[in-house]
Parts: sequence; C-alpha cells; structure tokens
Amino acid sequence: MAKGWYERSELPQSLNSALANVQRTVAAAANAYGSAKVENANLVQGVSKTTTANKAIGSALTACIEVLEQSWLDRSRISGKQSQEDLDQSDLNTLMSFTALKHIRDVLEGTATEFDPATLPAPIVKPTAPSSEVAKVEQVPQQSSIQQPPSYKPDAIRDVPPKNGPSLPMSLPEYARYGRQMILPDFGLPGQLRLRASKVLVVGAGGLGCPAIQYLAAAGVGQISILDHDVVEPSNLARQILHSDATVGQPKANSAADAARRINPYITAIPLVEAISAHNARQHMRGQDLVLDCTDNPLTRYLISDAAVLEGVQVVSGAAQGYDGQLVVLHKRIKAEFAAPKARGDGEARGPCYRCLFPQAPRPDEVTNCEDGGVLGGVTGLVGTMQALEAVKILARIGEDTPPMLTLLSPLTGMPFRCVKIRPRRVASCRACGDPAQVAEPMIRDLESEDYVSFCGLTPTPAEKEGPRTQAAAMQPALIVDVRPEIEFGIAKLDGSINVPIQTLLRNPAQAWKRIHEAQPAAGVKEVLVVCKKGNDSRVAVRELLRVKAEGEAAPVDPLQEAKGARGEVRPVKISDLVGGLRAYSRERDPGFPVY
Repeated sequence: MAKGWYERSELPQSLNSALANVQRTVAAAANAYGSAKVENANLVQGVSKTTTANKAIGSALTACIEVLEQSWLDRSRISGKQSQEDLDQSDLNTLMSFTALKHIRDVLEGTATEFDPATLPAPIVKPTAPSSEVAKVEQVPQQSSIQQPPSYKPDAIRDVPPKNGPSLPMSLPEYARYGRQMILPDFGLPGQLRLRASKVLVVGAGGLGCPAIQYLAAAGVGQISILDHDVVEPSNLARQILHSDATVGQPKANSAADAARRINPYITAIPLVEAISAHNARQHMRGQDLVLDCTDNPLTRYLISDAAVLEGVQVVSGAAQGYDGQLVVLHKRIKAEFAAPKARGDGEARGPCYRCLFPQAPRPDEVTNCEDGGVLGGVTGLVGTMQALEAVKILARIGEDTPPMLTLLSPLTGMPFRCVKIRPRRVASCRACGDPAQVAEPMIRDLESEDYVSFCGLTPTPAEKEGPRTQAAAMQPALIVDVRPEIEFGIAKLDGSINVPIQTLLRNPAQAWKRIHEAQPAAGVKEVLVVCKKGNDSRVAVRELLRVKAEGEAAPVDPLQEAKGARGEVRPVKISDLVGGLRAYSRERDPGFPVY
C-alpha cells in the first residue's frame, strides 16, 4: 500500500536513495533467508542469520523513515500547514506511509507482531459547504445490504472526530484486494465503486453459473442473487467448480452462495432455492442491475428474456453444448447509431431480445441439454467466465461501445472465437420489445398469461397406446436392446446387449426390427427388453417397434421365407422397455453398474 503511494508522488533524491538502499538490503536479506534453510543440526546458525537479516532491513527502513520525516517537516514549513484542518488526502497518505513503514521495522526487530489498524491516521474530513455552494457530482448508488468489514479506528494523534463519517469509500483491505484491477486504464476507483454498488441476478448455478459467480464475486460485485432449484449431484462436479463432494445433496444456490462468500467476504451472496417461473421472474429481476442467464433450455430463455424486457434489465446470456458455446447480451443498451432505423426515435436505444433472434422456438427434437448431449467442463468454464467479464464491462462501464454481437466459441477448431453482428430489434413484429403501435399481435404484458409450454412445443401429445413396461426388480431373461448413443454404450453396458441408437431406430424402424430378429437366435429368448439411460428414449423405441411388428404381421408372408425362418428364428412374443432405464437398474438391481 505504501509502495503504491510512493510511486505516485514526487520524491526527493535523498528518499530515492534511501529506498534503493532498502531494496538492496532486502535482496541481501533474501539470500540470507535462503541460506537459513538448514537441517535441525544447524538450526541455531539459521536463526542467527535470520535475525541478522531482520536487523539489516530494520536499519535500512529506519534510514528511509528518517528521510521521509525530514521531507515531511520541510514541506510543512514551506507550505505553512500547521493545523489538522489544513491537511489534505495526500498529507494523510504520507502519514499512513510512516505508520506502515514503522510497523514493518518493528516487526522485523521483534517489538511488534500484529498490525493494529488503530495506528493509522483517520481520513481527512473537510467541512461541509453551504448547500448553495455544493457542486453537483455523480452520485454512486447506495447499497443497503452489502456486508461491510469492521471500520478502522481513528489514530491517536487526531483528536478531532470526523464530522461526516469516513471519507474513504471502501475499507483498506478492499483497496488492497481490488488494487490490480483499479489501476487499469478507464477502471480506477469509480469503476470499482460501481461494481460494489451493483446487484446482479444469476439464474442457474451449474456449469455456466459457477464460473460466472466465481469471477463476479472476486471482482467485487456488491450483491449476487443466485436462483436455482436443483441440488448438487456427483455428475456436476467435473464442471460446476463451486460445488464439491461435501456439498452433494445440498441446494446448488446455497452451495454457490457459500463459495462466493469464501472467495470474497466483502460481497453479499443471496441464495434463492426455487425455480424461475412466470410467477416469480419479474419479482426476482426487479431492482437488479443485470441478469445472467446460465440455463440450458429454450423455455427458460424465452421467459428470462421477456421478464427482463418488462423490467428494463439487460441479460448476459450464455450457452454451452458439447465442445461449443455462445454468448450474447440481450436487450442491450446501445448507441442510437447501432439501433434499427425505425427504433432510433423510440426512447432508449436497445438491442434485440431473445424473441427477436428466435421468433419461432426450436422443436423439442432439435434441442439437447447437457445431461443428454454432454458438455466439456472447460467449455462451460470458458463461456461462464466470459459472461462474468461481459457483466463487469457493463457494470463498471469500461470497454468499447459495440453493436449487438453474438460470440461463437469452438475451442477445438482452428477458429476458436468468432463474433457475428446480429440483427437489430424487430420493432415492427416482436411481441416482447417491439413498438406496440407497429406490432399486430398483442404485446406481452403479463407473463403468467403466456403459454410458454405450447410455444416451445412441449404440450403433451394425445396419449398414445402405451407399450408394455418392465420394472428393474422384475427383469427376466431377454434380448437387451440398448438405444443409447454409441459413445454411451461404450461407457457401460449390460452383458449380451446389442446397441441400436435411438436416432438410427427412428430413421429406419424396419431395419432396426430386422436386426433384432437376426440377434434373437443367438440369445435364445423370446422377450425383447429395450433400455436407455433414464427410460424415456426406450418408450419411444418400443412404440416404433410395436408399430413395425404390427405392420409385419398384417403383411402377406412368403411361404419359403416363413419355412426358412421357422427353422432358425425365435419370434418375440413380448417387447417392453425398462422403467427408469439403466439408472433404475443400478439403483434397484445392481449397485455396481456405473451411473454417469
């Protein structure tokens, strides 16, 4: 801390020389410390060398302090500052430097052990000017719920108590904590204070939310609300870095909030253990400065975007799947020149929302989540970290003003990062952020009246004839048809099972049925049991196989083929699927079967 003040001040040549002596002495002492690493037999000699090094550094610091004090006295006489009220913040910084150096000297000489903040001088408080003379300055928003560390005590040499409270906007430990980012161009103390006064809602504490929360907390974002209804599972730990074996079974929101507080005790982390819904979305976003969408399904993305538009909040939206990811800021505040021509006179210029980018929701069969499609932990870490970086950029008001862009990440390719300029707002057609005077359809005003399930194609279809189902505990000898993807079949499989991936089966059910027939003679059983990971794809597969079976039974049969088949083919009498899939098999029948 003292070194930083020295570097920013004009030092006399004598002080520069004294500091140079300190540096040389410290270097020499480092060598002494290094040579002091001895075995027990030479312990006394090592301690002696350490003591000698301490005294050498203490002597050098004494010389430095003497020069500083003489410089202080000379400057005080010249400037004529005789009273406490005449001191300014630079004078206070010098006094604090004296205190810090003296403490270092005392520790090295063995006369002090711990640093007492009470030894520091109190900040300078200037008399309050009349209200008519107070200049208008930019006000930093007050934060009501930010945890504050204990304030330091006034120094004994200052008898006049502060009139309007401390003038330092942060505690001294926070200055030290955030120093590396505060010295960046365009960031400074104002940027840090903006972060400190900010409130951010993170929806999802999984693969994207964990790295985002980690860096938001480390950067000093004052309040982080974490919304997630799920609990920590072992399968999360490879990529959700805020959780651990010790928190398995706990709500993710609680686990992430605890981790955020450990990272930075000067911020407030609020866990919200519930699922986001049309009922509570606006309530949770109200009063927030920014929202991070760290979810993995379209329905939630539409809901978050619509709620953010109604509350006027920007959304940093991230997505990761497999080896790829993407990042975009929705409803972004932009310059008027970046807005659509029809929207430039429509109040505050904003970028597109999620509905502008995707007017039609993707079909359910086009959507794969991380659990079914897989994702590499490093990819979620990369996207989540970029979400946090974008959030810091927005909240601290740093970086360039850019038009709305979509960042695409493909880390395993020759072009790992690409930025694509996206279309402007659909002012004339978007029901969420468009112009009500131009949009023909009713605008979205009440989230609870919107049917997000139907819009995303998730409405249950009319009940189809349910195929036979088998409980894990009631399994009998059968030909096991595993409809998981080939890569999952290679991770763990039941003995004697054959792999017919669900996508392959749906593309050509007749060919899949033929393969099952060909495998039956070797199995020597009449029953066919279809399995998958959780029991969902197997139900779809059974319906298709039953349909093909019924069509085959209704078709005329070639007598020669029938006679040929009768000699070697065991015709199935029952086709069923395993309830709960292989997870239920591991839980109820074979605990040694791997669950992934």
